[in-house]
Amino acid sequence: MTIDQIKETFEQGDDKEKLKALKFASRIGFKDAESVLSIIPQLIDFLKSDNEDLVEFACWTAGQVGINRLDYYKNSIEEIIKNLDSKNEKIRVNALFALGRIGRSDFSLISDYLDLIISFSNDKSPLVRLGMIWTCENIGTNNPKVFKDTDNFKRQ
Repeated sequence: MTIDQIKETFEQGDDKEKLKALKFASRIGFKDAESVLSIIPQLIDFLKSDNEDLVEFACWTAGQVGINRLDYYKNSIEEIIKNLDSKNEKIRVNALFALGRIGRSDFSLISDYLDLIISFSNDKSPLVRLGMIWTCENIGTNNPKVFKDTDNFKRQ
């Protein structure tokens, strides 16, 4: 599937077709973030979709593409954060994933949300708790000093 085909599907396809195109866009964008520049507005719009499957994979895509091209998502951090409130655990996990990948590249973009991220250690879902650990590991990869002094964190 080419970028033009993906773009056409985003504009005219049903949700099932859009999800398939979104998965292609994620794989392409991870390997070559420049190639998805023309569809970034649609990828960001999916973060606000009524379709949970699209939101879930839009969050994943934000992490896959955002780690290499922060400029594509730096103005969409709030939309990713809003998805942490979802009742859908897969959306919460993938929103955490996106924040971890973006924070790995530029911690300053998500630093105000670190306490919120860590609060997911108390989530009822084991999958989300694991996602929080993975997010912190991602952030700590390039920013280990963030976790050096744990007295900086609020206790839940």
